[in-house]
Amino acid sequence: MAASFRLQHKGKALTVPRKFLLTGKSLAFVRPEPVQDDSGVPTLRYWPRQLPHSAFELENFEHLKNDFELASQECNTLRLRVSIPSHPEVKTVEDLRAHALSVGTASSSARKYDELSEKLLGLKHAQLVAKLRNQTAEKFRKIFDDVLLVDPREPGCRGFVYGTEVEADKHIKEAFFSLAEQGHVYSQFIGGLLATPFGKPLSAKSAELLVQAHINGFPMALAALGERLLAENYFFDSLQCIIMALEGGYKDAGCILDDLQKNTFATVLETPQGLVPFLPYLVEVELSDDMRNLLYKHKPEWVPLTPEQQAEAFFARTMGKGVHHD
Repeated sequence: MAASFRLQHKGKALTVPRKFLLTGKSLAFVRPEPVQDDSGVPTLRYWPRQLPHSAFELENFEHLKNDFELASQECNTLRLRVSIPSHPEVKTVEDLRAHALSVGTASSSARKYDELSEKLLGLKHAQLVAKLRNQTAEKFRKIFDDVLLVDPREPGCRGFVYGTEVEADKHIKEAFFSLAEQGHVYSQFIGGLLATPFGKPLSAKSAELLVQAHINGFPMALAALGERLLAENYFFDSLQCIIMALEGGYKDAGCILDDLQKNTFATVLETPQGLVPFLPYLVEVELSDDMRNLLYKHKPEWVPLTPEQQAEAFFARTMGKGVHHD
């Protein structure tokens, strides 16, 4: 399988890694559940944590709070910001590490990181990273209190299947965008939702931030993007996002496939061979083989009938009987 796929949104291409998320590598976003395999051997299965979109959800659903605290700690360490007046060129942890490798005298990379971190900031490198992560998480939790849930009955609401519309004041949005740039993953997701003003078309910034959150392991990010692409009739791009969200372990995304099917039920496409149903054409002709196989894995009822099954179904209809296929 190819390592990535391409989204086209308003003439701009986005490369999306085919990242399977529920591997247990990031316990901030997944919850392990002990199970036994067919042979009775204990193992772990991973489920996405339930994460709130707004302060309203966090305040009213007690069971979300622990997952929220864990997820708010997750950062792309290399992008965390540092401030060193004597070295203005060192702006991130990645810059700090690169500088340490170039000037350090210790025998290993880790010791070089410690050497420079202690010299410039008075902390061992791991302590410094932990401090920066905690500070970033605390900023996120503070501004999250100002994320407002939009009433789904509000005129202009896109009527998402499972997701939500959120809003915030401009300065709160900017604060989320700043944290997203610093590698804070939850901020990339919330910032992606906020970057499209309520009732407006999906913005390029929204798409980019949601893809970034996906790259950093946020399970519902691609589902949220696919949902918003579907709302604007970007059917093919929405379909690819949802397939990968499902394969990544976010099973709730299956609802969006059902919605896509409903939205295209009566749509046909004109081809040199005549009019054909739109969705089957999209699946059979436009999707790559590997993506189609993943789709059929999660939606086996979408697998086309064989000629024999078609004949059986025809005769069953003629005789006024139903037909069932495994």
